[in-house]
Amino acid sequence: MKAGVFSSKNLVNYSQTISDYQTIIVCLEKHVPSFVHLDFSNLHLTLPQLEEIAAKIQNNNFIGNVSWGKMPNASSELVQKIESKIILNNHNYKNHPTDFVHGLFSLHAYMDSTENDIVEFAVEKENNEKVKTRNEQLKDWKVFKIFNKPEIGRYYAVAYVNEKVKQMVLTYRGTTFEKLDLLKNSPFKSSF
Repeated sequence: MKAGVFSSKNLVNYSQTISDYQTIIVCLEKHVPSFVHLDFSNLHLTLPQLEEIAAKIQNNNFIGNVSWGKMPNASSELVQKIESKIILNNHNYKNHPTDFVHGLFSLHAYMDSTENDIVEFAVEKENNEKVKTRNEQLKDWKVFKIFNKPEIGRYYAVAYVNEKVKQMVLTYRGTTFEKLDLLKNSPFKSSF
């Protein structure tokens, strides 16, 4: 389940001039992943404020709950718009990438990449549709860090990150060794 609850009761006030409403707007704009609960129970929002919240929440994928307080007259359409987006967020929310995405990372780890590369497979004539499907699944992912440690048994792993949904996956490339690794004092030999 998503962690964290934003409430006007547990706000950390950075200065006296920032209101709860302003903090809510800033958190919506910055897509703070721990900001998952809109608590309006202690706020008396105006219609323009509610319109701004309804507009800002459309680009936020983390809000999963709302507590309503006193709402202005003629706000039912805006309330419906906010609640519809929250329902959509809850429907689309995933704690982890799918098994298919994990499998694609396992395959991609065997390709030579550099940090900050966009994760994608080369499209060729004979595998055009299949590769396009794979690349669509990986469109928001990039190579975050490469761990290449030949001195410890040719260890190679790739960390992938998706900033949009705030997820990270570490994929390990299978161990490669030479016959000499079995004879000399190596990390591979010590595993046996």
